[in-house]
Amino acid sequence: MIKIEQLGLFSSVNYPKIIFLHFIGVFIFIAFETSLALVLNPDIGFWENVVYYLLEIATFYVNLFCVMPLANHRGREVRFLLGLVLLIVSFCICRIALLKVLYPVMFAQIVNEGHMDKMFARAGWRGIYIIGLSIVYWLFKRDKKAALERKQLEIDKLKAIAEKRRIEVSLLQMQLEPHLITNVLAFVYEKIEVIAPDAALAVDRLSELMKHSLTDVISLNKVPIEEEIEGVKTLIAIQGSLANKPLSIELDIEQNEGHGDELIPPNLLTTFIDNIFTHGIVDNPATPARVKISVDNSMFYFRCENAKSNMDFRGKGLGMSNVRSILNYFYQEQYELSVAESETYYSLDLKIAL
Repeated sequence: MIKIEQLGLFSSVNYPKIIFLHFIGVFIFIAFETSLALVLNPDIGFWENVVYYLLEIATFYVNLFCVMPLANHRGREVRFLLGLVLLIVSFCICRIALLKVLYPVMFAQIVNEGHMDKMFARAGWRGIYIIGLSIVYWLFKRDKKAALERKQLEIDKLKAIAEKRRIEVSLLQMQLEPHLITNVLAFVYEKIEVIAPDAALAVDRLSELMKHSLTDVISLNKVPIEEEIEGVKTLIAIQGSLANKPLSIELDIEQNEGHGDELIPPNLLTTFIDNIFTHGIVDNPATPARVKISVDNSMFYFRCENAKSNMDFRGKGLGMSNVRSILNYFYQEQYELSVAESETYYSLDLKIAL
């Protein structure tokens, strides 16, 4: 069965409005032809003509909704042509039947004079005229729809380009620093390795984290989950070196064998961990920060929870906003990100279908 939506004639259109416009168009057409017919032949009854127009209106819309859609499908050309022929023949038969019912005397006279061929010819030409109007309207709507689709396609392409550029910027903003810093860190490490081993270790860890952070964002590549997990461990180790006291952060990793090569967007997890150290309390054994990462059956799970610091830290606010943009870009509706927050506590849950 052919649905109206499949025809593309009334897509994204207010149905009451389009029906009203069709009604106005039909009314104007009937009024014009009826007025012209009455001027040429005042003896013709108005209501008899209206009955003829009901047949023509039905023929117009049967062709519009049932026959013309076949022209859109390859391999249905024969069915389309047969549909047109059948519709014209049906119109002729119905029109002649109406003539016999409404004007029996005229019909009998035509039969007696042997002008049945002319009667069929007139009915046929009228049917072709009505169906021709229907075809012209259908072609007009099809071309208009195609133009709108081309315009929408261009808009979608521009939106896709803009979104890609925005994601690239987001990934760049999530990077810790540019390549220059990694070179400087390598230089500093060489200078202090002997005289300050602890400081050198912190510098080495930061350098490793920088290498992980500096991903090829232009190609929007994902990275292995194992790489992200190593980045998390490195970031926690760096924060431990900077704190000069034990950290109260519990890291729980559950990873089945063979799932370390699954890919996720770069710097995703390190952004969450950095958020813990920036806004959370990580030095109180009574309220330790907890991080859980698990990969199972092509599903990635991440959860973190921590007590909130009383310090009023106002950053750029780019972290979580960028995370959502990146997740939307890569996964659309294939992920769930939820945040629960109170005055003293914060938790985040992320689930991704890999």
